[in-house]
Amino acid sequence: RRLADQRHSIEMLLGAGDPDGDRGDLHSRWRSLLHHLQATAAASRGDLETAIAGWRQALEANPQDARCRQHLIHALAERGNRDWQAGRIENAVAAWVEARQRGGQDPSLLRRLALGYERLERWHEANQCWEDYLRLCPDGEPAAPKGAVLLAMAANAVRAGHRDDAQKLLARAMRALDERPEDRKSVV
Repeated sequence: RRLADQRHSIEMLLGAGDPDGDRGDLHSRWRSLLHHLQATAAASRGDLETAIAGWRQALEANPQDARCRQHLIHALAERGNRDWQAGRIENAVAAWVEARQRGGQDPSLLRRLALGYERLERWHEANQCWEDYLRLCPDGEPAAPKGAVLLAMAANAVRAGHRDDAQKLLARAMRALDERPEDRKSVV
């Protein structure tokens, strides 16, 4: 009702009668802001699904909104984590895939997605995620050092029937473990 009472102010904000023709852009940004605020409120209430839907709508209204994109990526990663913990592996992977498609390149997202693909026995996709993970973290992380990742990738290649790739990955793993002997305890 208050919005209806403030119609003139809102029309000014949205650029009604704007001779430069920027009204559509302002309208889109305004809609994006409204969806973002609704999503933020939902997230603060713990309603992750409503928050995700709101940030998706915000990005539909204004695809260039990096702030909304980051919030959506974070929310999708969180949804994936919750699904993973609940044993809904396919749902977790789907959420992480969408987060990645929307620009998520966090090493922990790539590590979780690789592990999810492994659980689903999608060996090729798992190894692609591990390769991207190693591009972001050339030495790996304490949770997944380079040598351990390369050994996992070799095992995935064997499972996929790619013996030549497995041999190359094993050679890379041995070099990585020679370079960082302290990582050997993580693979034993």
